[in-house]
Amino acid sequence: VNVKLAFMAAAIVIMPLLIFQILAFLFPAFNERLKKRVVLIGILFFILFYGGIAFSYYFLIPVALASTRAIHFAKCS
Repeated sequence: VNVKLAFMAAAIVIMPLLIFQILAFLFPAFNERLKKRVVLIGILFFILFYGGIAFSYYFLIPVALASTRAIHFAKCS
């Protein structure tokens, strides 16, 4: 379990950097119009990616754990 957790945490942290490196490699081949769009999409990607992680951590996981506990305690009683 610890190795899986470490792998998922590393993947979450490194994914935006990996996307940035791919875009930095391809960026010189783009024309000016496409470069503006790529920069905008890149910024939105970072914001939405980490926003989704924060949303899951603060809202979805607590609800899922509460419902799992309720189901577990209902079966045990």
